[in-house]
Amino acid sequence: GICLFPQAGEKHVSCVTRGIRVTASALYAPEMATFAYSIRLALVAPGEEGHLPAAQRGFETAQLHTRHWVLRQADGGADQVHGKGVVGNFPLLREGGWRDDKQRHSGRIGQGEWCEGVFVYQSLSGRGSSISFEGSIDFVPGSLEAPAGEEFAVAVPRFPLLVGADEYLF
Repeated sequence: GICLFPQAGEKHVSCVTRGIRVTASALYAPEMATFAYSIRLALVAPGEEGHLPAAQRGFETAQLHTRHWVLRQADGGADQVHGKGVVGNFPLLREGGWRDDKQRHSGRIGQGEWCEGVFVYQSLSGRGSSISFEGSIDFVPGSLEAPAGEEFAVAVPRFPLLVGADEYLF
């Protein structure tokens, strides 16, 4: 599909923690008076910068468990958001792809299909005077059903929620 989110430059951030790459950016959506943001997650593939062999990173697969967002305000304050999964998703990352695990109506997490490539999700930052977005995502080595180690945090670097005259989603 078409991706209008910045993929480079000052409005795009990228970070690798224990072999998991996070990239993020945002666009202003004037019809909703808020920002739409996109976060992409993947295990770094062999040959790419930041790749670690499974033995070195400590896992073959890792599953998203919880998230912590910090939305900084222009006045210096910050809103904190904590929760399980991301938009009902609990992707299980492996080299080359991810499994599309989702929370069911029962509240249980069901196993999804294996997908190739990068896990991408998008959401809205909420209304308000936020000027930046950052946080962390906690992953479980192995899976939520069969943990293979201690949970660890993957950084989501700070990215701006600022808009120029020609930088918004129609």
